[in-house]
Amino acid sequence: MNHKFKFIDFHTHSKDFSSENFLIHNFIYQEDFQSLNDLNNLINRLPSHHKFTIGPHPWFLSEYIKNQNEFLKEFQEILKAVVEKELFFGLGEFGLDRGMKKRIDGLEKKERFQIQMELLERLIGLAIDLEIKNLVLHVVKSYGDLVPYIKINSKFKFIFHDYQGDQNLTKKLNDFNHVFYSISPDNKYLKNNDWNTSLFNLDKFFLETDDKKTKIDDFYYIMEDIYSRRDLKEIIFKNFDKQF
Repeated sequence: MNHKFKFIDFHTHSKDFSSENFLIHNFIYQEDFQSLNDLNNLINRLPSHHKFTIGPHPWFLSEYIKNQNEFLKEFQEILKAVVEKELFFGLGEFGLDRGMKKRIDGLEKKERFQIQMELLERLIGLAIDLEIKNLVLHVVKSYGDLVPYIKINSKFKFIFHDYQGDQNLTKKLNDFNHVFYSISPDNKYLKNNDWNTSLFNLDKFFLETDDKKTKIDDFYYIMEDIYSRRDLKEIIFKNFDKQF
């Protein structure tokens, strides 16, 4: 990668397509785009030093619940059309969320989570078919449910966006060389001044803004203070080059 760019923002919902930073934009199916034409309109606005991911976010599955096969068929066709584009980075964000309200789309929490699990398995299958290596995961209160998939799918790079796992979980995930963490300013351990620098090796995580207003460069400076070093930008660029 050309390191002239200021910082890597590993996952953002920002529509700032003029940033000089290296941004990986996340476009959500049924929220940011509903058709290939919609998506192409977004992609065509990206500069050459930005990338994008696409996926069905677990918060926006109303259409999937109405007609699962049709939803997946349409998303698959869109994905096939963009997977070879130079700026395509991966599939996501998609995943599992136990923290949602009790009833959404007329479904109880347990029913909706089961639908999320079924979609997760189908999307992993789709990634296998299309040889997509990078999976960006949205996970809330359900990290343990992902571990079996991580164990049997070592060809993927599993990237936990806005990672919020506790110490025991992180120790377990650190055993997998194909698991990475994308940390946002909203991380509860950072906010509580309880970040464990020995637990998070510098070669395992990236930084993101997600949907927050914090500027990515400010976030890097915060993390550099926590790690007591001033080369975090260079380290993360090297990690990106090595892993992706």
